[in-house]
Amino acid sequence: MVWILLSIGILVSGVRASTNELPRTPGAMGALETFEATLSNRYGLSDLKVDWSLGTTLARELGELEEPSVESVQVLPAECPDRVVVRLRGRRSGRPVEVLVPGTLRVSGLGQKALRTLRAGSMLSEADAERVQTFVPPSARCEMPIDGMFVTETVVAGAWIPCASLREPPLVRRGQDLVVVVRGPGLELRGRGVARKDAWLGEELSVRVGGAARDCHAQVIGPGTVEVAMAGREVSTP
Repeated sequence: MVWILLSIGILVSGVRASTNELPRTPGAMGALETFEATLSNRYGLSDLKVDWSLGTTLARELGELEEPSVESVQVLPAECPDRVVVRLRGRRSGRPVEVLVPGTLRVSGLGQKALRTLRAGSMLSEADAERVQTFVPPSARCEMPIDGMFVTETVVAGAWIPCASLREPPLVRRGQDLVVVVRGPGLELRGRGVARKDAWLGEELSVRVGGAARDCHAQVIGPGTVEVAMAGREVSTP
C-alpha cells in the first residue's frame, strides 16, 4: 500500500504550525492512491510517491467528499516538474463538487543538497553539496558529480540542486576578452572583442568588437573564440 503523508500548516494567533493527515476516509484515500499508482505507471517510476500538502479548509472538504474520483489537471509541467495538481470530483450533501488538490512528487534516488548558497555562474566543488540517497524531487535526481561543474541558476543553501542547472563550464565567460573571427570567400579576418554573456559551443551571443559603435552577433566555435556571420553566409559549427 502506498502511504501518503500530508503536511497541513495551521497558523493560529501566534501558535506554531502543526501537522495533520488527510482524513482517512476510504473514498478520498482510495481515489488518491489510485491516481498515485496511475502516475507511477505513466512515467515508469515504481518508486514514485506524492506528498499531498493541504490546509485545514481543504482537508475538511476532502473529508466531506462523497464518491470521489480523480483526474489530473497538471502533471509534471515543464516549468515545475516536481509539482502535481489533481481535481477530485464528488458529491457533498447530494450536490456535485470539485476540489483541487496540490502535491509534491518524490522519487527514490541520489540527490545533492547545497551546503551554501550557490550563485548562478559559479564553478562548483564537492565541498559545495551533500550527496543524499533518499526520496528526492524528480528534477533533483542526479548521479552527476558536481566537482568542476557550472551552475546556471542560483540555489539557496539547503535546497536540492536541479540536475538541469548543472553544465560543463562555458567556453566563453561574460566580460571575457575574445578572439573574433570573420570568414568569407578567400578571406579570414581576426580581431578582439568582449563577451556580453556566458555561452557554450554553438550558442550565439552579443560581442562588442574593439572600436565598434554597437554589438554584433557571434557564435561560439571554441574556447574564447567566436565567429561572426558575414551577410549572406551562415556561421558554421565545427
